[in-house]
Amino acid sequence: MGAITVVNRSTETVQCQISNKSGGSAGWYTLQPGETESWGRNGWENVAIKAGNRQSGLWVNRGYPAVVTFLGFDKELIVDNENPPPGAFTVDNKSPTHVSACVSGGAWKEIAAGTSYKFDDYDGWHTVAFKNSDDSVRKGVYITNHGTNATVDFNGFDQEITSKDGPVNAIRAEHFAEAIAIADRSYAAQNSRASNPGGLVASVEKVDILESMTPGKS
Repeated sequence: MGAITVVNRSTETVQCQISNKSGGSAGWYTLQPGETESWGRNGWENVAIKAGNRQSGLWVNRGYPAVVTFLGFDKELIVDNENPPPGAFTVDNKSPTHVSACVSGGAWKEIAAGTSYKFDDYDGWHTVAFKNSDDSVRKGVYITNHGTNATVDFNGFDQEITSKDGPVNAIRAEHFAEAIAIADRSYAAQNSRASNPGGLVASVEKVDILESMTPGKS
């Protein structure tokens, strides 16, 4: 399980809350100056810190260990140790027939025509192999994902296997993907507060990143 650890390096007593979208309690906890507290979480969560009518917040984690340091309400929250997820290969079967695929001698996975399968926890150089239903034909490629979630396109046994690396900035990519998912849910429900239980939750960072990736925005 991932964890969010909050360190109070300010000179005042504050209240801290971690949202519970991936489980746990969303109660407020007191943090004295110099005190540290951890919450087990498996996904994106809101971290909120308050004292009286002053409040600071941040959207963090992704299910990986994150240390949030609070220095005071006049300073930004600091996030450390947000390690990107391990590399992977997402195999996309663009051929018209069912095939089976495996990575570096691992288990074979059947992939229907027009579908994909993600092989997790494979960093660096690996062999991605394919075989037909009766194992009479095989084809493979030796490639690296450079630690990203690389896409491998299978176009047929008589066609070249193509690939491309995933985004290097995992945090940016996941912010963008989640922002798109929020927009899709809101549009489908015709309600801007329908995207998440309890209402729309989007951080300033998410909005800034989405805007920066929109053509015509700087």
